[in-house]
Amino acid sequence: MRGYLAARWAALEDASPVTLLEKTEKIWRLGRDDQIVVWEFFAEMIEPEVGKEIWLWATKSPERVLLQHALQKRGKCRVVR
Repeated sequence: MRGYLAARWAALEDASPVTLLEKTEKIWRLGRDDQIVVWEFFAEMIEPEVGKEIWLWATKSPERVLLQHALQKRGKCRVVR
């Protein structure tokens, strides 16, 4: 339930999710299993347009790999060039 609530807060926040994730450093200190739960819920809740922006941002740091995997799994990382 905590994972769902954390993901819902991040996905539905009025501010840009990227800005929110940059300001909330605690999320990156969660254990691997907790991050997987949060990011899978998060990836399910966001719109594909937002997913593209988050995907580009997530690929800039190796610590965001679990977020990258969740976005890939849900198909929210398609970027057309």
